[in-house]
Amino acid sequence: MFHKRYKIKEAEMILYLFLIIVGTSAACIVSPYGDGCLVPELSDEFDTFNISKWTHEVTMSGSGNGEFEMYVPDAANSFVQDGCLHIHPTYTIDWFQQSICTNDSDAPVDWIYGCELSFDAQANKTIYDTNTPYPGVYPGQCTDRRDYGCERRATAGNILNPVVSARIHSNFSFLYGRLEVRAKLPVGNWLWPAIWLMPKDSVYGDWPRSGEIDVMESRGNPISYPPGGNNQFTSSLNWGPKWDKDEWKYTHEVYLDKTNTLTDQWHIYGMKWTPTSLYTYIDNDTNHVLTVNMSVPLWEQFHLDGPNPWAGDGVNAPFNQPFYIILNTAIGGTNGYFPTTTNDWGNGGASRFWANRHRWQSTWTQPDLLIDFVHVYQ
Repeated sequence: MFHKRYKIKEAEMILYLFLIIVGTSAACIVSPYGDGCLVPELSDEFDTFNISKWTHEVTMSGSGNGEFEMYVPDAANSFVQDGCLHIHPTYTIDWFQQSICTNDSDAPVDWIYGCELSFDAQANKTIYDTNTPYPGVYPGQCTDRRDYGCERRATAGNILNPVVSARIHSNFSFLYGRLEVRAKLPVGNWLWPAIWLMPKDSVYGDWPRSGEIDVMESRGNPISYPPGGNNQFTSSLNWGPKWDKDEWKYTHEVYLDKTNTLTDQWHIYGMKWTPTSLYTYIDNDTNHVLTVNMSVPLWEQFHLDGPNPWAGDGVNAPFNQPFYIILNTAIGGTNGYFPTTTNDWGNGGASRFWANRHRWQSTWTQPDLLIDFVHVYQ
């Protein structure tokens, strides 16, 4: 009897271990390169828009680049359709449902008066020099106050951001692993799609001291555009002791497709990140774009002057902290990413850009950044 019970217990234990192994295997979706399992919290197939995984950014700041879009959590600008995420830019004129004004003479329409716009003003705020109530469009939701990002007033020759777009970031961050995003890039002059990462906490200080990882950023302009069009993208690391000492030029590479654009087909934009290296690639792990050695401090690798700002913080600092994922489409800007001519918008910023819309509106034939999936393996 004892022997029989022992055999039964032994069989039960074997079955138990088998179920653990099978259950673990089923839960572990291994990366195509066998170097980690899919992280559910950081991965998305975009069958729906999962608000537990993504947060919309809400701002008119221009992201420090003088960009011409405002980011809002509007279903017209970010939505899931046919199993993929669309980031779809629209015109502010349609969002307002009236002409964009350039001075104070325009009649008020709802929360617009003289084209004064707030993303977080409370109901007790009033418009400049009036008693007109001025409620915010997205009270308490503004995410970036720089450069009048939460409240902005149009003046003569300086309209509000003329384009509405979307920028979302993951609610989870990760340190080391593999990121793959399957995407199709947009077509249209001055569209600026990007897949990138920012530090969860600015442990080492303000940008770029705590780092930035750009897996992919491109332009929707045609391949004839001298600075680069939609047949190429760049990968970069931004790092440096302060904003005017960003040393990105040492960690920057361009991918160029000499036969096709990046807008006709789906591509995988990937990154592999370890304590000793970081590299980006397109389509598969053999097509490296940017490769950065992290086993030697960046400051020492490139023989920069002065003491290492991250001395004592780790060999691969500042890229030794958790980062979160950002997906967005920006539009134009004044920081030089889109060198301009008088025929484009010159140096007049958003007003000149919108005044010359007849030169670029017709090029927005496929303005959506399409994301099929985001996968993170660790």
